[in-house]
Amino acid sequence: MADTDYWPLRRVRDQWSVIRRLILEKIPLFVLSAASCVATILAQKEAFAPIRAVPVQERLANAVIAYVEYLGQAIYPAHLAVLYPYPEGGLSVAEVVLALLVLVTMSVIFFVWRKTCPFALTGWLWFVGMLVPMIGIVQVGSQPRADRYTYLPEIGLYILVTWGAMRLFDKWRHKREVLAIAALFIIGVFVTLSYFQTSYWLNSETLWRHTVDVTSRNYIAQNNLAGTLLERGQLNDAIANYREALEIKPDVAQVQSNLGNALLREGNVEEAIVHLQKALQIDPAYAEAYNHMGSALMKKGQAGEAIAHYQKAVQLNTSYADAYNNLGVAFLRSGQVDQAIADYKKAVAINPESAEMQYNLGNALAHQGNWADAIACYQAAFSTERDSVKAAKIRNNLAAALEKLGKSDEALEQFRQAVQLNGNYPEAHCNLGRMLAQRGRRDEAVAHLREALRLKPGYEEARKQLRELGVTVPQ
Repeated sequence: MADTDYWPLRRVRDQWSVIRRLILEKIPLFVLSAASCVATILAQKEAFAPIRAVPVQERLANAVIAYVEYLGQAIYPAHLAVLYPYPEGGLSVAEVVLALLVLVTMSVIFFVWRKTCPFALTGWLWFVGMLVPMIGIVQVGSQPRADRYTYLPEIGLYILVTWGAMRLFDKWRHKREVLAIAALFIIGVFVTLSYFQTSYWLNSETLWRHTVDVTSRNYIAQNNLAGTLLERGQLNDAIANYREALEIKPDVAQVQSNLGNALLREGNVEEAIVHLQKALQIDPAYAEAYNHMGSALMKKGQAGEAIAHYQKAVQLNTSYADAYNNLGVAFLRSGQVDQAIADYKKAVAINPESAEMQYNLGNALAHQGNWADAIACYQAAFSTERDSVKAAKIRNNLAAALEKLGKSDEALEQFRQAVQLNGNYPEAHCNLGRMLAQRGRRDEAVAHLREALRLKPGYEEARKQLRELGVTVPQ
């Protein structure tokens, strides 16, 4: 780096030829840095799409404040978070002026000391220079700064402090001992803090809960915490956090849509629709909101309107597997089997690892009488399904398809495995009992049919099978 050419290598000379050579040899590093910047911008746009475009003057002001905050966190690394939001209402002019004054003052001091303490200027320029691509001048997301960007820039501060300490205690008689003890103490403190900090990264919930605790009015953290809780089935807590996020920033389509989806899962369809409509008012091109609105309309029995919303979702996002899957459900419910199969196939092509989508496609193919292809889909679904209840349903339908193709032995085994996976599955018990009865294994058949009737007292098929075996069935 150019800083080290100045100190400690002292390669910088007044001759133009020397300076030109030093610049030319850095060109590969500049190219790598540029590539890294491009990769960072692309990755961050995917990870945290900005809610609004921040004006250049605000980004410059934020960069000034961020420098000072990074400097303060390097000295006192407390209340660190994975993501910091832009302050609502803009930045304080007084804070920006004060931060700028601190940076200018330190820069002037280190420049004045450049001859007596060249390490100070090198360390400072290292810190300031390496942060330039990540300081927020180029907006790459919804966060003004991120602690993870400071690992390499802080090396400059360590250079400044280490050589500064050596210079400060240069004439002390026991400076080595004093500095060694101080270094061990500082390292011990930082190791302890690091231990506690890494504990917050145990899982998504602990990470976002900590972020909510140590930052203020962080709607992004509230939204992400809610999403984690929703995945875990904690609907009430998820909804509460989505509401808190909207109290902070109500004009975010993603949060409005997420709350609508959570309310939909809770069964509160009408309120879900209100939030989904707000999401689409904020961002008429938000595919996810159209998808959730389609699901809300399906719950209201409005399949035709739901199909229109799902189709809008896939028009806006042609790789939206969930929307294609939902389209398949809607078309199948409307009796349009061929169209349902076409959309299920698109969903599976995008996400072949989805057990639900493979299962749905299998059911549609079975509805059409395409047993061989249905079997292939059920087998693919079972290979990725980890939930035993869902896996039992897949086994049951797989067995039914095998039975249709005359593969009774394989069908019998699949029905048996369905019962083993979920002993409270009346349909599997009934199907297994029926096949056992066909093979003359009456006692086993009766046991499974009775169990099916116990689990589902109004199960007419189980009653029918028992009557055919001469078993009296109470009404």
